[in-house]
Amino acid sequence: AYKRSWRYIMFWKYDVTDSIKRLKNFFGLSKEYPRPGKYDTFMKMYHWGLVLSLIVLGITGLYMWNPYGLFPTLTPQFEMILRILHDIFAFLLIGLIAGHIYFSVLPVNWPILKAMVTGKMKREDYMKEYDPNKWPITPKKKSKEVEKK
Repeated sequence: AYKRSWRYIMFWKYDVTDSIKRLKNFFGLSKEYPRPGKYDTFMKMYHWGLVLSLIVLGITGLYMWNPYGLFPTLTPQFEMILRILHDIFAFLLIGLIAGHIYFSVLPVNWPILKAMVTGKMKREDYMKEYDPNKWPITPKKKSKEVEKK
């Protein structure tokens, strides 16, 4: 985790207004399409969906596994609820992973995929796709050799 990077994945007021603008654009009511920050609203929902799925899978899985008899005996009804929750969130996680792979290989997302692999993004791609107010560029630190020259 990077210092001060949590602000990019949290939901903000502009996420609501951006989502409304995107919906209007989708239904042909507007030509305006907002540029997101580092993550748009749907990416944020995806990442928080992963977190929720893993937490539910971990808790239900651990409770059903019950190593060394740490948890009290389960009633059949409670165990059934845990199994259903476990199955639902397992399928949700598999769907999220499959969707992530599908969307990452679409040609429109190749600059982002390349940036994830290399750690760098072309300035043109950044300026075209992202809002600098929501995701500011930090200037590169000059090396000591460059400063001496």
